[in-house]
Amino acid sequence: MELLIQQRQAEMLRQSYQFAESQVAVAQLVQEYTDQRSGQGRPEVTKLMGMDAIQDRIEQLSLRSTEEVATLMPGGPQDPALIEAAKRLDSQVRGRGVAMRTVGLESLRKDPPTLVYARWLTEIGAEVRTAPSLPIRMLIYDRRVALVPVDPDNSALGALEVTDPGTVTVILALFEQIWSTSRPVGDTTPATDDDGLSPQERELLLLLSQGLTDERAGRQLGLSARSVRRMMAGLMERLGARSRFEAGLRAAENGWL
Repeated sequence: MELLIQQRQAEMLRQSYQFAESQVAVAQLVQEYTDQRSGQGRPEVTKLMGMDAIQDRIEQLSLRSTEEVATLMPGGPQDPALIEAAKRLDSQVRGRGVAMRTVGLESLRKDPPTLVYARWLTEIGAEVRTAPSLPIRMLIYDRRVALVPVDPDNSALGALEVTDPGTVTVILALFEQIWSTSRPVGDTTPATDDDGLSPQERELLLLLSQGLTDERAGRQLGLSARSVRRMMAGLMERLGARSRFEAGLRAAENGWL
């Protein structure tokens, strides 16, 4: 039994390293493009400014897609008005037989309007999964075109449309890694592991161990900073820790990290 636990922990560690490497690679690629005058003179990248321009391009690419639209949907609960607008486009995409794969946050399961939307997507033939945290919003069309934000923390800076095959491959690899470890939205079994941790709790420990602030970790988890602090307080109590530093040490000792 102890050997199985060690193997499981080693596999989780390997997956977390792969995920971190892909996340860093995507961030570096985006930074390279933005450092070069926002992609000026580079035909494989186009900068989109303003939400109207971004939304128009999303609609164009969605309606031109012929194979698949893959999406990471961070942010937790979605605005009802945006959901209705998205449903119209989703219906058109699925109506043409285009596959759809979407990963949202675990926190959407606690928001009725967003959960209803996710279940509606599955009813029209899309695949929807949830993950404890998502690093960045992305849309990938036919494995050839990707849209990513210039800055995940500031949508006002616009988005990048990337068509360079190598870059799209890296972005797609990050999506596939998240997809492979996420769970179907229809899975209603209690989301706790052998240590009694929920995916969000384990992910919070990992994010904070990487030096993220409560606010930044909350954005990736789709939680408020207040909810992050409340969750962390509960973890500290379970660990018998008097400080976050001590909690980190005990979490590592217990194999929670």
